[in-house]
Amino acid sequence: DERSYALFNGALANPAVSMLMAHPNIFCLTNLRGSEGQIVEPRPNGTPTTETVIAAHHKYVRLPKNVHPSIASLQDESIYLIDEGTNLYIYVGQDVPRDVKSELLEISDSGCAVSTSSDFGQTVHRMIWQMRTFSTVGGGPESTIRPSYAPVIVVLADCSHKDPFEEKVMKLMIDDEIGGHPDYITFLCGMHKRVKEAVLKGSYN
Repeated sequence: DERSYALFNGALANPAVSMLMAHPNIFCLTNLRGSEGQIVEPRPNGTPTTETVIAAHHKYVRLPKNVHPSIASLQDESIYLIDEGTNLYIYVGQDVPRDVKSELLEISDSGCAVSTSSDFGQTVHRMIWQMRTFSTVGGGPESTIRPSYAPVIVVLADCSHKDPFEEKVMKLMIDDEIGGHPDYITFLCGMHKRVKEAVLKGSYN
């Protein structure tokens, strides 16, 4: 069931993916600026001499600035790319113009997919590749970091009907209180307090 699948992914995940499972990355795809979504090649000052410096100057796909995982951050007229470690979501707000949807998405009988023919679609595909690999361009196969291949799930926000994945996306907004559970900051503060109390208690034993 889903619990077993979650345990399986958690056992195989490396620290980078584990962090995403606890705190997802969210990027706004609307009105990308400058080189966002493009391949960038840093220019070193002089000749790189160490392995670390050489790795730091490999080509990579520039991602936009992170958006806080909160419902208040999701604008109805915007599109978001959400990475929660095991899945990638394209969340399309209910007021996104039809022409923008048509440029980004290809709709068929089997569902929605990110377009491979439009400039916008190709830009998003580059960002998806970068997020799947955690790597520089040409740095390795997509399966080297994550416990499984992260599928891209398109979620259309619409008042007339409820997308079955929309509820899952809303549960990823961990900066908000959900179902009586504390938000991310409150949870971390509480955990920090318990750890501190345990450490102080142990120091006197």
